[in-house]
Amino acid sequence: MRGAHLLHLTLLVSIAHGIGLEDKKGPLENKVLDVPEATPVPYPIYQFTSASEDVSSYHVSGETEEKISISSDGWLFLEHPLEWSPEKKHHLEIEAHSADGEVVDGPYSLVLQVVDVNNNPPVFSESQYSGSIREHSPAVSYTLYVKRFQGSMSERRLSIGRRCSREQCDTCV
Repeated sequence: MRGAHLLHLTLLVSIAHGIGLEDKKGPLENKVLDVPEATPVPYPIYQFTSASEDVSSYHVSGETEEKISISSDGWLFLEHPLEWSPEKKHHLEIEAHSADGEVVDGPYSLVLQVVDVNNNPPVFSESQYSGSIREHSPAVSYTLYVKRFQGSMSERRLSIGRRCSREQCDTCV
C-alpha cells in the first residue's frame, strides 16, 4: 500500500515539473522500454491499458528482482533503482486479470533496458602532463599520478607512467 501512495506522489511531482505522463501510456502489448539507471524511486515507467472491459488488476512476472511492480490500474513502476551493466535487460510478462483472478488479456512480453546515464568521458584538470625520473630510482616506480573526474564526479587516480627494468618492459603500461 505504501508503494501506491508514493507512486501517486511521484506522479503529482512529475506533473508539477511538466513531465508528460501521456507519453508513458499505451495499450497492453509486447514492448521494449528504456529506464535510466539509478532513478529516484518510486518511478513510473509506463501505464498499460487493456482493450478488455473485464480488467480489475494487472500482474507482472519475470525478472522483477523485487524492484519492479505494477499497480491495479496498470502503472508499471520501480520500487528500487536499477543498475546498469552492458548485458542487463529485465524480461517481464504483463497480464490483465478479472476480479475473479482469471487472465483476460495477455501475457505480453516486456523488456526493460537499463540506460547508462553516467557514460561520460573523463575530464582531466590539465591538458598536458610532464614528469621526470630521478637517476637511480628503483625499477617499476611510478613517475606521475593524475586525478580524473567523470560525470558522476567519482574521482579516479591514474598512473600515467612507470619506470621499468629491461626485463619488465613487456608487462609495464
